[in-house]
Amino acid sequence: MLLYMNPIKSKCLFSMTTLINYVRTIFGEHIPYEIIQIIIMMYFELINVLISCGTKHTILVKQNELYVWGDNFYGQLGLGNIINYNTPQKINLRNIIKASCGSHNTMAITKDNSSYSWGNNNNDQIDSSNNDYYSVPQKNNLNHYMSICHSRHHTMALTRSNELYAWGSGSYGQLGLGNNYAYKIPQKVDLDNIKSVACGRYYTITITINNELYVWGDSSYGKLGLDDDIIHRSPQKIN
Repeated sequence: MLLYMNPIKSKCLFSMTTLINYVRTIFGEHIPYEIIQIIIMMYFELINVLISCGTKHTILVKQNELYVWGDNFYGQLGLGNIINYNTPQKINLRNIIKASCGSHNTMAITKDNSSYSWGNNNNDQIDSSNNDYYSVPQKNNLNHYMSICHSRHHTMALTRSNELYAWGSGSYGQLGLGNNYAYKIPQKVDLDNIKSVACGRYYTITITINNELYVWGDSSYGKLGLDDDIIHRSPQKIN
């Protein structure tokens, strides 16, 4: 198969098969053929791809379709089983526009603004049921959220009006609610105008519309950037 590259980047014709084989000789034969192909197409800006990694699993969104592989102990691949996969598997969920990994769970948002989560639920990160995990995508009642991030123990969700909600375990103050309680339903964090949020194992980081950085949770190893190693149960601004 021949691909014509963007003339700004290249005026040459490449054989995709030859190029893939060459790249695999550099990185190793263990890397799946499909992954090398996607990397090459991303480099030449032929496709838009989103990639996210959990502790032991990886997801990839290409042309609004979701591919998953890696560890599946908690059903975080969403394939209806708990079998590990060493190569990308296409998940039965269409029209994906966003997706991200927690430590042992996964979330996705579709074009119709529906949100789905699956994987580890032992701290009610997905819902307040008694299920320890979900191996197939669960539709959330969270259609007003534009992004959701999971950690191993908690979940943060950002609304289209830039409000932030938290639930799950708060044992290290990672919910930012001023305590270390656990919550089974979303709780609003007292912080407005948020444009981006990310979860660590026991901490959370956000960026506001004004590009201000706030952090909270476990500060061990200095990972919050606050020059301490204590627990912060409410948002702290980094200057």
